[in-house]
Amino acid sequence: MGMTAADGYTIASLDTGLRALRLFLAHDTLTVSEAAERLDVGRSTAHRVLSTLEGRGFAIRDTSGRGYAAGPELVRLGRPAGVGRAARDRLGPVLDDAVARTGETVSCVALIGDQVIVTDGRESAHPVRVALSRDGRGRPTRRRAASRCCPG
Repeated sequence: MGMTAADGYTIASLDTGLRALRLFLAHDTLTVSEAAERLDVGRSTAHRVLSTLEGRGFAIRDTSGRGYAAGPELVRLGRPAGVGRAARDRLGPVLDDAVARTGETVSCVALIGDQVIVTDGRESAHPVRVALSRDGRGRPTRRRAASRCCPG
């Protein structure tokens, strides 16, 4: 049987990083000071943890540049509502209808911080078109956009 944290067998830095990831479940953004307080670590440790998460795509700088928000890797890992299979199944007919009405390529995307994650889409039959990317990679937005919620 595996060891648990209660058994005293933990890697402290990994534990701190995982606890930092969990903070994004309850907080849209976190400053270094807020993370340090909530993790009960020094500011320098909180900064290193958040910087490491940012470097791996699990956190991104928020639009103010003063804090951090959940990054695209964390979003993919968590498969939040709107990104998973059930949402794609529900939105598929909407995408099909949009292509039928417009004849254009359509995409379903999630805006995470300043990254746009393509979750699904349909390609146009036109000879000149934008190729649909389903690779799940984030792409920076051209300008800061406000979060919007679609009816559904």
